[in-house]
Amino acid sequence: MSARGVTRQVFILAVLGLLILTPSWVIGWSEVQRARRLAATGQVGAAAVAYASAAQRLFWQPLLWEQAGQLALASGDPALACRYFAFAQER
Repeated sequence: MSARGVTRQVFILAVLGLLILTPSWVIGWSEVQRARRLAATGQVGAAAVAYASAAQRLFWQPLLWEQAGQLALASGDPALACRYFAFAQER
């Protein structure tokens, strides 16, 4: 196989990888924005769930789990807060 053929295959695989991963990243960042809006309006329970949803999609951002835990604690759900904090510790 020629170098051009290998380069083409690598390019195709890279594009396919981006097509697979990009929607999850976009949804994750939109969840972060939604969580911020919810927290700003005082809906801390819903904001905690939105941060947790974002954290699942943006797995390299453990701070999102911590934010979800803090907001869950503020909403009066210590069990859920502990779960979110444990996820943050794992990452």
